[in-house]
Amino acid sequence: MNSFRLVFTLFLAVSLSGQKEAQRPRILGVAHIALYTGDPAKARAFYEDFLGFQEPFTLQRDDGSVRIAFVKINDKQYVELFTDPPKEDGQLNHIAVYTDNAQQMRDYLGARGIKVPATV
Repeated sequence: MNSFRLVFTLFLAVSLSGQKEAQRPRILGVAHIALYTGDPAKARAFYEDFLGFQEPFTLQRDDGSVRIAFVKINDKQYVELFTDPPKEDGQLNHIAVYTDNAQQMRDYLGARGIKVPATV
């Protein structure tokens, strides 16, 4: 019986060691950062007037006020300005990165217990 357990354990160890861990795809850069701002006009003036970036579009609330202003840094990067007051833990809402393989990133994150959408 002990030899059966040993053989079974070795078989299990070999079969598990052959399984490939999900590999993280390359992260190519920062796609955007999203910040809360308590003073949207001042934040937009900083990015547009002082730094010279453009605001190509906004997302609006039902009442027509701006919810998020998107400031274009270049063809691949934006700053999102959420026109909500900063939260207790700071002004950062999130940071988004871009990759060369979205499905592989989804698999990588899911394998680590991070909740991901069913599809990309």
